[in-house]
Amino acid sequence: VVFTWLRRPLFDTNFYYTHENGLVNFNQTKSFSPDGPNTVQLYTDQELSYPLRFFKFYNFNPFVNFREDYFTKSREKEDGISRYVAGGGFDASTRFYRTWDVRKNFLGIKMNQLRHVVEPIIQYHAVRFASVHPSKLIVTGRGDQLDHQDVITLGVENRLQTKKEIPGSKASQRIDLVSFNAFLDYSFGPGSDLIRTRANKFTDARFQTVLRPYDWLIVRIDTVYDLIDHRI
Repeated sequence: VVFTWLRRPLFDTNFYYTHENGLVNFNQTKSFSPDGPNTVQLYTDQELSYPLRFFKFYNFNPFVNFREDYFTKSREKEDGISRYVAGGGFDASTRFYRTWDVRKNFLGIKMNQLRHVVEPIIQYHAVRFASVHPSKLIVTGRGDQLDHQDVITLGVENRLQTKKEIPGSKASQRIDLVSFNAFLDYSFGPGSDLIRTRANKFTDARFQTVLRPYDWLIVRIDTVYDLIDHRI
């Protein structure tokens, strides 16, 4: 169960705040063997950012974040363990686009102009403090593997958009018909022996394809190529 407070301005400043609270009831069962670990994880994740724009075309968004997790059981069967994580980073991007005056109805897909948007991005995410080593925590899949890290992501997002009329209004909004995004992660610094960041190297190549031809259909494909173990 997850509750997310979407990013909103903080009072009348240019600071933006978002947070996420969650509960995970994790119980691992196995066929023909003893059951695995079980725990209840409660967490809160806070983030404060200050987005900036340079020369009207370049976006730069530095941020800091803090997370607290409580596990009712640890991997060593310890009852009641809390973990605190703090870090920060930035997102930088710009945007290029081109528009074609295409007005067609192809296989029920209404196209009212087509716009191709290309958005190169650079991201830096760091964890500067983690009070509990991840090896002591049960792997629930929700932020249990957080540890000291420095990761730079180079990427490009491609989106093919069209305009859609809003029912009951003369206004229209842009929707993404096709998105293809590619990202390359580079880890550096001392890092953690658990998440492969002790050496300066590229770790993952990630690809994301999203198709939304109709209002009622979304197809999403996520692919990760492990550059260390060489597997998909």
